[in-house]
Amino acid sequence: RAGQVGLASGAVAGAVTGALGPLLLPAAGTFLGSIIVSAELGGLGGAIGQITSNLLTPCTPWYDGVPETVAVSIVIGGVLGGAGYGIRQRLTSRPIGWTGRAGEKFLQRLGGRSQRYFRTSQGGRYIDQLINRVAHESKVGYTSLTASVRLQIAKDVELITIGEIDAAVWHFFTSPATGKGGPSGTLAEALRQAGISIVRHY
Repeated sequence: RAGQVGLASGAVAGAVTGALGPLLLPAAGTFLGSIIVSAELGGLGGAIGQITSNLLTPCTPWYDGVPETVAVSIVIGGVLGGAGYGIRQRLTSRPIGWTGRAGEKFLQRLGGRSQRYFRTSQGGRYIDQLINRVAHESKVGYTSLTASVRLQIAKDVELITIGEIDAAVWHFFTSPATGKGGPSGTLAEALRQAGISIVRHY
């Protein structure tokens, strides 16, 4: 009975640390760190539970079974800590680029061809969705006029000039990760000067 109480305390300590590790201790923010911290807290929880149970049991020395309980609790805590870390990562992680694909999937519902490739004098250009010779570009989250975005604009202008496409429309979506969306002021102005339409989906 006393041993069961100690092991239960160690298991609970390990499981809690595995699930809430980063909130409890920064060292538990990695898989190995979660195992180590959970094992330590599991052993501590087992020791406290065993000693408490011994003190409440008549004619039982306070140290009775403590080493054994601590050893087993360390193992249980470590195992549950690692399992808790894995479950937490599975629930909270998202694949790279998942927010960007949200906008592309929306455009796919409009029809046309996805990821249409064109050659330009400035390099290749992949159009997210080409619909009736109109290029539709998806941007998810707040978007600034970076060098790569500026180059995309230049390629779209070239494709329009040489007659490969008739027009370009850039769609801006709110990011489900950040809650932000839309073009910066300088990007909106650059698109306007380039004759590229802007559609805001938020």
